[in-house]
Amino acid sequence: MAAQAKPVQPALINVYPKGMKMRPKHGSPLCELFDTIIVPSGPHKGEQLIITAADNIPDADIKLIESTVGKKQDSARWRNDLARNNLCNAICNKCLDKSDLLKLGLCDHCCLTWYCSEDCRAADQENHRLRCGRRNGPLDKGPMQLVFARLK
Repeated sequence: MAAQAKPVQPALINVYPKGMKMRPKHGSPLCELFDTIIVPSGPHKGEQLIITAADNIPDADIKLIESTVGKKQDSARWRNDLARNNLCNAICNKCLDKSDLLKLGLCDHCCLTWYCSEDCRAADQENHRLRCGRRNGPLDKGPMQLVFARLK
C-alpha cells in the first residue's frame, strides 16, 4: 500500500515594498498596489494577486453581506471589495500582530490570510485550512471577520 502524500503547507508571500512603515489607507494609491502584484509562488503563480484573493472569498461571506445589506449586487464586486479590504488591512491571523508590515506575509494558496511568521502560519493551519481556497468554507471568525454596525 502506497503512503499518502503529506499536504503541502502554503508558503508566505511578502507583498509590501521595502521601507514601507504605515498601512495604506482605503482608496490610497498604495491600496492599488495590490492590483499590480503577480503571485510569485504556489498554485496561483503568475496570476494577479487581487483576482486570486477575490476568487477565494467563500460564498458564506457574500451571503452574509447580501442578507445584512438587504440587496444583491454582482458577487464579483463583493468578492473584489472583500479581497481589497483583507489586503489593505494586514494583521496576523494567529497572534494579531500588525506592527511591522514588512514582517507580514500572505498565504500563497488563498492570498487572503496574513501571518507574521511561519510559526504563526503553522499554528493556525488547522483553522485556516477550513477556508483556504474553498468557496464552500465557513464564515471567517478571525481578525478579518465581517462586522456590521447598525446606524440610527
